[in-house]
Amino acid sequence: YAISEYSGKLVNNVLDDGLNWTFAALKSEGALTDFVVDLYSKRLPFIANLYSPHLDFAMKLENMTGYMQFERVALPRNPNNDVQDTCYLEGQCTFPLSPLLKIGNPKMQKEFPEMFAFLLDFQMTTNDVNDIIAYHQESSEMYLNLTEHELWINATCKWLKQTEETTDEWHQDINRYDCIFDQDNNENNHCGFNYYYKSFQDAQNDENVLNIEWYNSIAGKCSNDSDQALCNCSNEYFIGDTCRSSCPGIIGPIEDKDHFE
Repeated sequence: YAISEYSGKLVNNVLDDGLNWTFAALKSEGALTDFVVDLYSKRLPFIANLYSPHLDFAMKLENMTGYMQFERVALPRNPNNDVQDTCYLEGQCTFPLSPLLKIGNPKMQKEFPEMFAFLLDFQMTTNDVNDIIAYHQESSEMYLNLTEHELWINATCKWLKQTEETTDEWHQDINRYDCIFDQDNNENNHCGFNYYYKSFQDAQNDENVLNIEWYNSIAGKCSNDSDQALCNCSNEYFIGDTCRSSCPGIIGPIEDKDHFE
């Protein structure tokens, strides 16, 4: 209603100079769309108050390969881009433009850098949005049992499957590393020790080895879900990429009463 009301002001204050025309406010957006389609298909001149994104910009008429095309009417600028500007209150300038913003948590730059990069790279063209709206209209005619939410999901999914030029720019490789022991017991791919001995004698004779899971590893702890493969040595006597290197001739680890040594 507000758009139609203001359009009436524009007709009287800006667009009425030397033009013989009638401003008609229809009952609904659907009625306006049908009227625009009829006038467009008959190649008749008209001025319509449309906003984007909207189905009007995502419709293909019969024997047309592309969407309907419109020329924007140039109106005096709104100096403050505000509905409270004097020129707007008097119905003598264009509608204020509403910017579309991307908002993200700045902590993502450190905690989830790939998501932060995605946020910066994410962008869609007007045609991308029009395509989704067109698919939504197509789905609403084909799937009468779907909810409005499901229709938009279906339309977006179809667009994603058929669009590469836009979405390729969004793609981010996400690599995370977990500390998982190799089944072949390759010590170069371990972090700490995944076994221990119950006694010094067992360690000396290399017998009665007790295996443990990687998340209970001794001497080294892996930074799970890390963007780098890290093995942190939990004891100053163990060093190296796998936290297995120590003094020459060392054996173990051996279980003591309260801890491993």
